[in-house]
Amino acid sequence: MRAGIEVMESRIQRFPAEARDAWALGDRALSPTSVLPRRIVVVGMGGSAIGADFLRAALRHVLPVEVVRDYVLPPCDEDTLVIASSFSGNTEETLFALQSREARSARKLIVSTGGAITELAVSLGADVIEYHCDGPPRTAWEFGFLPVLALLTRMGLTPAYEGDAEAALAALEEQAPVLRAFATVLAPPLADRIPFVVGAEHLVPVARRWASQINENSKRVAFFGEIPEINHNFLLALTDRHADAIVAMLLDSELSNERARRRVDLTEQLLREHGVAYERVLVPGVTPLDVMLRGAVLGDWLSWELAAMSGVDPADTSALERFKKDMVRVPAVH
Repeated sequence: MRAGIEVMESRIQRFPAEARDAWALGDRALSPTSVLPRRIVVVGMGGSAIGADFLRAALRHVLPVEVVRDYVLPPCDEDTLVIASSFSGNTEETLFALQSREARSARKLIVSTGGAITELAVSLGADVIEYHCDGPPRTAWEFGFLPVLALLTRMGLTPAYEGDAEAALAALEEQAPVLRAFATVLAPPLADRIPFVVGAEHLVPVARRWASQINENSKRVAFFGEIPEINHNFLLALTDRHADAIVAMLLDSELSNERARRRVDLTEQLLREHGVAYERVLVPGVTPLDVMLRGAVLGDWLSWELAAMSGVDPADTSALERFKKDMVRVPAVH
């Protein structure tokens, strides 16, 4: 277990440097086309898909991004950029979707460390961004986000991100020790409760990332939700006698719009009135990209702290590997 703790600790410590490498990869990979996509569809699973959620948040005011965690793509045309993100290059769902008739006429980009998916590139007419990572897929999520954002920036789709990225990456390197220290404060209240992580706007993918990292690194049950959606359903469950089993983690940002922050205020008020445990976490940052990157690292350190507190191995993926082996024995559907 100790070895796994140290391995994951090292991976999180390396994130700021690898995030810079990921941006640089997209800044030099491929020759940007002058024809801009009107829509992006990203297909991926697990740690290979979470980067797409961050991409969707980063482009929410620019163009639509749909994230597909399944075998089936929506109908795509020549104005659609289909991005297949697979850490191993052998993800069953992603390979199936990429070769489907729905993707046939779309432009295609593969983001992977190699494997079968990159071998298909020529036959599918797909471009490839290939990267290296010696950790599990969840530690390489930035490669599913930053290279694509950098490429789109070079294409002129998101010019503001050129300066934003450099400032955010520098802040990430500078603030890394502060984020780790912050996580040690956040971890103890979660010791005996189920985390329900909530975010709004650019913090929605951060909330999802926190929950999945607590699942994978801490081997703990955790869920995520987003504002305003939870204000239309979850609040009615606060009278449940089992509500004391959770702790709501309300992620907040000074960059969120006034209505979103007001919703966080009122959600906090209702949690307090019903005696439901919560923590309101102000994620620092001067741009949405800055907030997203710092928020993700903070969640990584929080999941690591919870793993250390519980004495579990954050690097253990034996349950997932067993599931994959069991799936191999299930005949594929064509």
